[in-house]
Amino acid sequence: MKVATLNLIEQRDVKCAQAIKELRSSILFSEDTGKVVALTSWDDPDATWKIGINLAASFAEVGKRTMFLDANLQDHKLSKYGKKTAGLSDYLQKKVAASDMLYETSEEQLNLILSGDSCNESTELLGGKRFTELMDVLRCSYDMVIVNTPPVEYTVDSMLVGRITDKVFCVANEGRTTYAQIEKMKKKLDRYGCNLSGCIYSKLSHPKRGIRRIL
Repeated sequence: MKVATLNLIEQRDVKCAQAIKELRSSILFSEDTGKVVALTSWDDPDATWKIGINLAASFAEVGKRTMFLDANLQDHKLSKYGKKTAGLSDYLQKKVAASDMLYETSEEQLNLILSGDSCNESTELLGGKRFTELMDVLRCSYDMVIVNTPPVEYTVDSMLVGRITDKVFCVANEGRTTYAQIEKMKKKLDRYGCNLSGCIYSKLSHPKRGIRRIL
């Protein structure tokens, strides 16, 4: 299997390290067990990406074989590196094999599947059989699977992904995301049968508050 290596140093945020560890512990020791966790937001894809990649790395640091899957097919996060990276959208469109979209990282025990090229058929791809089968494979191959999904406000993609994960967390920006928007997220996720496990409040510019989880 051909595996490329990506350095995630730029994606890590030391300010929220302790809060991420607390979130990791709450997931590991929760009575609501499950290894596949999705993250979504109302309108803040950058926050879900940052929290997701840090959370995945945190699980890897305690010896959990972890996959970070970027299922936001409308936002190619690593395009800023100036390199074309095969990813989930390419695989779901049968342009590449599964082995071509798997990446190692600078964190031992952590693998990545990136989003791939942006596409207009994301809803059809994430709601299809090929994606469901991929999730079954990842569930069997990893101790933890962290899935980044697009904002709930813009698309149903998050709900399509969330319904086949074990739990979903909503990421809210404290001071920006309103309780009305959180309630709308909850209603949309409930409608698709997603297991909403909590809300992660993010204010990464304030290290003492960082992230907290409320049920």
